[in-house]
Amino acid sequence: MASKIILLDEATINRIAAGEVIERPASVVKELVENSLDAGATRIEISVSGGGLESIKVTDDGSGMGAADAERAFERHATSKIRKFDDLMSLGTLGFRGEALASVAAVSDVELLTRSRDDDVGTAIVVHGGKVTKKGSAAREPGTTITVRKLFANVPARLKYMRTERTETSNIVDVVTRMALARPGVSFALGSATREIIRTNGDGNLLRAISGIFGRAYAQQMVPVSFRQGAIEVSGFAAKPSLTRSDAAHQSFFVNARHFSSQMVSGAVQEGYGSLVMKGRHPAVVLALSMPPSEVDVNVHPTKREVRFRDDVAVYDAVREAIRSAMALVDKTPAPSISSKAAPGARGTRAPALTTSGKASSSGAQAALPVRVEAVGKPSLAKGRAVLGQIMGTYILVQDGDSLLIVDQHAAHERIVFEGLKKGALSGKLEQKLLDARAIEADPRTMELVAEAVPALRAMGFDIEPFGGNAILVRGVPVLAGALEDPRRLSELVTEMGRIGRAKSADERRDELLHMVACHSAIRAGERLSQATMERVVVDIEALEAGSTCPHGRPTRISITRAELDRLFGRRG
Repeated sequence: MASKIILLDEATINRIAAGEVIERPASVVKELVENSLDAGATRIEISVSGGGLESIKVTDDGSGMGAADAERAFERHATSKIRKFDDLMSLGTLGFRGEALASVAAVSDVELLTRSRDDDVGTAIVVHGGKVTKKGSAAREPGTTITVRKLFANVPARLKYMRTERTETSNIVDVVTRMALARPGVSFALGSATREIIRTNGDGNLLRAISGIFGRAYAQQMVPVSFRQGAIEVSGFAAKPSLTRSDAAHQSFFVNARHFSSQMVSGAVQEGYGSLVMKGRHPAVVLALSMPPSEVDVNVHPTKREVRFRDDVAVYDAVREAIRSAMALVDKTPAPSISSKAAPGARGTRAPALTTSGKASSSGAQAALPVRVEAVGKPSLAKGRAVLGQIMGTYILVQDGDSLLIVDQHAAHERIVFEGLKKGALSGKLEQKLLDARAIEADPRTMELVAEAVPALRAMGFDIEPFGGNAILVRGVPVLAGALEDPRRLSELVTEMGRIGRAKSADERRDELLHMVACHSAIRAGERLSQATMERVVVDIEALEAGSTCPHGRPTRISITRAELDRLFGRRG
């Protein structure tokens, strides 16, 4: 009887192993840069094309390798980081398994140029299909350059799961960003064929690294964190409560200079902020945890994305108290001084926002209302209806015959704006509200994703474009989204757009953008509204077929009948 158990060939084994480590181009960048850091590099330059699928080039000034080590490095589980199993319990390096180069070479073409400080000449090696096909001597300063081409070309099934060039580039930006934050003493440069995306000077100042990546205004909202509890030290920066996002993308955690993801640590951060941050919002933090290597196990995930702490409770408590201590000093801490150039901007004369009555409003609070500027006069409520007022700064009360209608002002207005923007985008008839040109700072990853969304944004009536460095220039917004003249709302929208790369199709990207724009343009909970504004919201939401819910599915209004009220108060008919 023929055996059902076979031994896989080496090429298949290598490709399977590569699948555990090399998920996408960003994975290659991570592995190669980690090797550069472990080699003691103080300067690392990365260039990519085609989102990293065409080529990735990493150059460093590290210790380099001799000829024998250079060839051996492409063998599976070949490593200079450990000698025996027990070394895993006290790791001081980022890489250690020895599978990185072998995995990369199994799914791409690789060229290696390296020279150790002890050699007079360097070594050049070409690897194709996981096998060394060419080797020889070459001139080079001490250090290493690795060029990876045609990633996944020999595994076409993997290519189907790759995203657009900008999305893959943004994933690479995210990896390099976190590495630059983990190692402010190392100079990082990341560029594509068309532009430089990231550059840090490597002077060891974390705040300057944050400023260089996210922008000066962002860095000025950060508060220093310095706390020690037992063997655990927590340092870095945490944002003032005003700097938050709808996701945790701007929370970076490091343990012994290694980036990791952790819901537990993120939860500790949220508890540290407590009631200072609104539920559902996530403050920006860059936190470095230092502890004895024996207190943390980094060998629990193939890509080293997760770690396991010996004492989770102690880590949680230390992070929570570190944040609490930092936030206690927020009002006493002056804005940090950062010696860097301000973001590019534009000057001009700003026109005042217009209210529904057509009169100028110094606050601009009514600019978001879904009315044309020339539409002067109050809307007509249906017979038997009367707007009674506003409660809790959030709900509009309407008497509707023998019923009480309660309208959620944000949810209702969000649906009104969403439907207006969608109709205008599909018909191409969205008029534009001109405003002063505003340069909005954004982190490099968001820049890549917003650049991809520019055509969809222009179809909605935005006049928007990347504006050199890490700035996005906005010259105009749709009339329906007039509230975005507020610089803070516009900045929030741009930050939020860092999530658009997750959409799978053009239609999904458009709808996701519509949701974001509508949400940031809508009247917010807590805004005090005039009688005319309340009446306009009630009339407009009733006129929509889809007006019963907001774009996120929440109800825009509820109705309580006279009979229900009587029953609640124990009245008998």
